[in-house]
Amino acid sequence: MKKRNKFFSLLLSSLLLASPSISAAAAGLGGFMPVVLIPRSGAFVIDSGAVDYVQQSKYIRHYDQIWQLVQRHFLYRNRLHNWGRWRHRFDEQLTSSEAMRAACDAMLASLNDPYTYYRDVSATSERQQEDLETNVVNYKFVSKNVGYIRLKTFCSKNCVGEMRNGMQQLHGARAIVMDLRDNKGGSVEDAFSIFSMFVRTGKFASMTGIDGKNVIKERLSVGKTKLFDKKGRSTKIRSREQNLSRARPLLVLVDGKTKSAAEMLAGALRDSAGAKIIGTKTYGKGVIQRVWEFDDQTSVKITSAAYKLPSGATIHGVGIKPAIKVAASNSDKQLQLATRLLRGTHNGRKVPVPIK
Repeated sequence: MKKRNKFFSLLLSSLLLASPSISAAAAGLGGFMPVVLIPRSGAFVIDSGAVDYVQQSKYIRHYDQIWQLVQRHFLYRNRLHNWGRWRHRFDEQLTSSEAMRAACDAMLASLNDPYTYYRDVSATSERQQEDLETNVVNYKFVSKNVGYIRLKTFCSKNCVGEMRNGMQQLHGARAIVMDLRDNKGGSVEDAFSIFSMFVRTGKFASMTGIDGKNVIKERLSVGKTKLFDKKGRSTKIRSREQNLSRARPLLVLVDGKTKSAAEMLAGALRDSAGAKIIGTKTYGKGVIQRVWEFDDQTSVKITSAAYKLPSGATIHGVGIKPAIKVAASNSDKQLQLATRLLRGTHNGRKVPVPIK
C-alpha cells in the first residue's frame, strides 16, 4: 500500500511539473484549484472544471449579506425562528451565479412570503427598465366638465411628473375621475407626492417596520407647504406638489388588480380628501418592501413594514371595498357611472354629486 501511494504521489508531482497550468493552479495562482479524483481502481482523473475560489468567496459574502438583511429587516419575526440554519447551508455550492440564485431562492422561499425574493442580473435590469417607462398617465375629458386621468403604475420615476401635467391639462374640469384599475403599485414615495396634488393638508399613511430589534413607527402627512415623514424621533421634510384639485369632486375607480401603493393612494384620498371609490374590491396588499441593489447588478426585495390608512384601517388580505360597487364590463360601466354621477345625473334623474 505504501509503495502504491508513493507511486501516485510521484506521478502527480510529475504531472504538476510537466504542466505549467496545473502547477499554477496547484500553487493557488488566480484562485483556481483542480479537483483530483482517485477511485478504488487505482486510476485517477483531474477534473477539468476548476473551482474559482476567489469568486466563490464573493458569492458566499453576498449570500451572507442577504441573510443579514433579512435577519435585520424582515417584518414577520416569528418566521425567523430557524433562520440561523440557512446562513452557511450552501457555502460549498456557491460556485456560479446560477448556484447563487438557486441558494437565495431556497433560503427566501423558507420565509413563506411572496413579496420577499432575490433578483438576478436579468430580473434586476428588467425592473430598472420600468423606472424609465413613459406614458404611464392618460387623461381626457369624458364629458364637457368631467376630466378623467388614469395612472398605470407607480414603478416609473416619470409618474409624478406625468400626473402633474395631466392634472394641469384638466384644469378646466369641474370634477375628476381618477382611474387606478390594474395599477399594481410601486413607489410609496411617489404615491405620497401624487396624494399632495389632491389635498390642502392631510394624513397619507402610517407604517410599522423592523430594524434589528427595534420596531419603527413612521407617519406620512401633507402640510400646507411641505411633506412630512416622521420616523421615530426624527422627521424628514421635503417640498410638496401644488394642490391641483381645487376641492373639485373626485371619484376613484378601483378593481381587484389595484394593489399596494395604489391601494394606499385610493384609501388616503377617501379618508383625507373625501373621495368616493367606485368599482370592485381591491387586491389587499398592506405591506411594504425595501429593495437593496448590489454592485454585481443583482438585488433583493424584503418585506419590512405594514401600513395603515389614515382611518387606521388595515387592508392586508382584506382590500378596500368601494362605496359604490360596479362590476367590470366591456362597455366600462364603472367609468360611465362615475361620469354620470359627477355630471349630477343617474338613470335620467338629478342626483347630488357624492362628494363634498
